[in-house]
Amino acid sequence: MPQKLVNEGDEEQVWQPGETINFDHNDQADKTSSVSLSTVNNQSIQAKKGEYILSEKEMKILQSIAKKLTALMADFNHLFQSLDNTSEEILAGQTGFTIEGYFNGEQMVTSDNQAYEVPTNYASKSKLVEGDSLRLTIGPNGQLVYKQVGPVERRRLIATLEQGSDGHYYAVHDEQRWRLLKASVSYFRAEPGNRIAILIPKDKPSQYAALENLVTE
Repeated sequence: MPQKLVNEGDEEQVWQPGETINFDHNDQADKTSSVSLSTVNNQSIQAKKGEYILSEKEMKILQSIAKKLTALMADFNHLFQSLDNTSEEILAGQTGFTIEGYFNGEQMVTSDNQAYEVPTNYASKSKLVEGDSLRLTIGPNGQLVYKQVGPVERRRLIATLEQGSDGHYYAVHDEQRWRLLKASVSYFRAEPGNRIAILIPKDKPSQYAALENLVTE
């Protein structure tokens, strides 16, 4: 939204980015050979010979411009951080290539049984379920970009979090248990004994589950 400015004539004008702002000084202010005074933030400031002190109205103009620039920078940062995997995939795919496979709980396995490690943070954040279809884009510099392209139908259960003697975390429900990614447990700060909501394939057996959230009693 354009910033409204107040000029020396008390008339409002709208400042657009890129527009030059000219302050109206009188010759006496610009070419003063004597010492002048100005008040900024209720404090008197004494100008040295040949210097110009901004008036209160001019200070407000500069402050309004600064606020506008701050807002524009915040919008830019938000846009930059919101770039999703699709944008990265397009960028990486300009000279790279793509591979498709399915998620086995930890890795993406292709039709020729090649396995590619899936970052646990991505798998946890996306709540990947065993059997989900994935596409891996390998960029020209070797960067790996995963994208979920075919989620399997899911079933939600309430389970209890346990830690096995092997150090791994498991979701236990009715004498069944599914392994959980440690990154998911850490993200939710879950502890053994907590009640958790998990996602598993609806019509297929699985060894892994996706931790959806903690359940508060």
